[in-house]
Amino acid sequence: MFTISGKKTVSKTGELVRLHVVAESDGARDQAVKLAVRDDIVRMLSGHLGRLTSGDEAFAWLERRRRLIERIARRRLRLEGVGYTAKVTLGRFPFPRRVYRGPAGRLVVPRGVYRAVRVELGRAAGRNWWCVLFPPLCLLGVSPGGAAALMAGTPATLELHFKVVDIVRKLWGA
Repeated sequence: MFTISGKKTVSKTGELVRLHVVAESDGARDQAVKLAVRDDIVRMLSGHLGRLTSGDEAFAWLERRRRLIERIARRRLRLEGVGYTAKVTLGRFPFPRRVYRGPAGRLVVPRGVYRAVRVELGRAAGRNWWCVLFPPLCLLGVSPGGAAALMAGTPATLELHFKVVDIVRKLWGA
């Protein structure tokens, strides 16, 4: 179970909603374009998902904005001058285990099938990038393997809670 900025509590991975951006190819240019598309999408979502209270609510909100997300991705592709387009789908997709690390600790998201917004660029044959949209970990600057604002003790902090420990503390008044 974890809480973000004292607002969101998620006790099971079924509440998570992820963002998955797949590049046209592994070429340096296509990988840079993938990150630019990611940045545009995250920038658009950053002010909104933090207000939502559940994974179901977040996924429904994202479904209603699928076309907008696709337009944002396609706009970036036009600005970059590449000859391919973007396709955005929402659904349940498999993801590997991911560890988010920072000075305050780590969060492990286990391997599994998660609800996600998938953005496929062109042939979608290149390396991909993903993060957790809800709760909004990637919107707060969390990056796999790196120190992030979320885990660096800034106002948007991540608190890990173990249910058993919380119950024992409650019983013992600690």
